[in-house]
Amino acid sequence: MEKKFHSENESDRISELPEFIKTHILSYLDTKDVVRTSTLSRCWRALPTWLLDLDLSSYNLSTALTNEWEGFYAFLDRVFESSFEVDKVKLYVPGFGFDLKSRLDHWLDGAVRRRVKELELEIGVRECPRYSFPESSLVVHSITKLKLHKCEMKFLFLMDNLLPSLQELCLEDVCLNSMALESLLGNCIKLKNVTLMNCDGFRRVETSGLTKLEKVTFGHSVHVESIKVDAPNLLEFRYIYDGDSVGNTCEIEIVDFFDSLLWLAPCPESIFISDGDFSASKSIKFLYDERPLKGKKNGGRWKSSNCWQHTLKKVWIENQGRANDDTELVNFFEMERIGGKVECIIKNLKP
Repeated sequence: MEKKFHSENESDRISELPEFIKTHILSYLDTKDVVRTSTLSRCWRALPTWLLDLDLSSYNLSTALTNEWEGFYAFLDRVFESSFEVDKVKLYVPGFGFDLKSRLDHWLDGAVRRRVKELELEIGVRECPRYSFPESSLVVHSITKLKLHKCEMKFLFLMDNLLPSLQELCLEDVCLNSMALESLLGNCIKLKNVTLMNCDGFRRVETSGLTKLEKVTFGHSVHVESIKVDAPNLLEFRYIYDGDSVGNTCEIEIVDFFDSLLWLAPCPESIFISDGDFSASKSIKFLYDERPLKGKKNGGRWKSSNCWQHTLKKVWIENQGRANDDTELVNFFEMERIGGKVECIIKNLKP
């Protein structure tokens, strides 16, 4: 009897702790444990609304939770009713139907209202209908990182003033038309990192005026006809082609590819080209006499201090999965170098 009394007394003490202490306790738990706690105990139900990070991604949601989605959705209803600010939201929805659209819109509106800084949305299945990401979530100032997976984004006309604070954009298996893509790449002037993987609905990818852009990753389907990355301070470019191999360098002429890219992005640190399953790839790394100065074009041309042709010192070419003849590429770097020499090192690796 005495042991039972102390147990109940201890339980009462925990439930009567100040909310800021209980919130501090929850901050040490995985998100799935926070969901369980708030679902099973009434006195803990409102506490997750105070958390700064909500990792509700598929990786962190256990099988036990996914068997009771309605309870999980009720948890999300409470979380996004809060007015407390939140830094990161990773939201996973196992499937999408029109019956869930208004609820999902409400959650995103809540995240925006809570001034979310990093927002990730993953839809579990790709089949139609797709969830259309609301335009109202694209005009907020707080978001610095946006990652969307298996949804759609389509505009009837070009939109201005989109996500003025956005620095990182990642779209995977997203269907978006040319208006949406042009609006995003043309308005988010603070973008540093852009990833477009297996997206469809457009034929051209063009960026210009993004002076802060440093990294681009692009994996496309056969529907894309051209890619133009006009980024004076680009450091890394990754191109993953959904084809048979990189034997013909992803169905592009290798010298023309580098000539065009280096004209628009004149001082990269690395360029990576691969087929879809990464069985064959080409990696290029660059070393300069001195780091080219960041800047802009002057009359359509780069200043000599901003161009690889005047500062390039060494090039590492690494082929994975197939030994390619890179003589033409080496000749290109050596002949285009102005007032100096370039050392090229080639390494062929087996799978």
